[in-house]
Amino acid sequence: AHCAVVNANTQAVRGNVEEYRLSIPVVARGTSVGALTLGRACAEGEFSEDDICLAEQFAVLLGLAAEQQRLMKASETAARTKAEFLTMMSHELRTPLNAIAGYAQLLEMGFRGPLNEEQLEAVSRILRGQEHLLSLVDGVLTYSRLTNGTLILASENSSARQLIDVVTTPLQEEFDAAGVSLVISPCPPDTYVCVDTRRAAEVLRHLVENALKFTLRGGEVRVMCEAAGRQVQFVVEDTGRGIPADQIEAVFHPFVQVEKAHTRTVDGSGLGLAIGRELAERMGGSLTVTSEEGKGSRFVLLLSRATPLRDAAKIDTLSAPG
Repeated sequence: AHCAVVNANTQAVRGNVEEYRLSIPVVARGTSVGALTLGRACAEGEFSEDDICLAEQFAVLLGLAAEQQRLMKASETAARTKAEFLTMMSHELRTPLNAIAGYAQLLEMGFRGPLNEEQLEAVSRILRGQEHLLSLVDGVLTYSRLTNGTLILASENSSARQLIDVVTTPLQEEFDAAGVSLVISPCPPDTYVCVDTRRAAEVLRHLVENALKFTLRGGEVRVMCEAAGRQVQFVVEDTGRGIPADQIEAVFHPFVQVEKAHTRTVDGSGLGLAIGRELAERMGGSLTVTSEEGKGSRFVLLLSRATPLRDAAKIDTLSAPG
């Protein structure tokens, strides 16, 4: 920008040590945060108008940099405060939730006297509600740890087939109750992945549960596994309502859900897919989706392939002396 007039706050003075000094205030958000001071020997002559103009422009940049630094510090402080609050609240909520589960289980087992069928169903509903709320709390805690970098992932070899079995077997009853078919095409027995087993199962479980949630009675959910090269992909397909084209990527953003008009239920925090993608990437993989509204969705969880443990044993045996 051209500087036609020297700023009134700019001072060019002749010092007592045979030099000229140029002092320009550095301003951020209308407040002076410092000064830019330049010196020049008297033999070099006074500062020209162009010199002053250039220095003023540089002082403006310094002011912007100072404001940017202030905003970054404020943002970091806010993020840290939010993460600490979410972590504290998650832990605080788990205590009464565990107490609810404990007393409900005691009632269910008859420690306070026998219950009739209706009372048992009421206790069962309490336990299901407690489990659902606890899963929401765990989701918030996991997301908080992911965003503040405190979540530590393990690295271990896990059977892909067992991973699918661990996830799908407990859900079979829910599929039967919902009238949705669960079709499983497991991986070959020698397919292993290098992951944090607990977290990988958590991601896969959410994909299967999500498919059930968005699939109407009479529909179908398929869970498949394919190994190719150094990667293994877990595929969860459903014949549900699908995802609107304008929300395909948005579903991976935190706290975003498909519109209520397109869902069978509205439970959930909107964190599951965001956490799933972040966990997949932290484990060296990815999580993607393709979908057509009215025809269903196809989620692909890609993870790193690992060497089966027995193969490693064979190598050790072959390399042993004798």
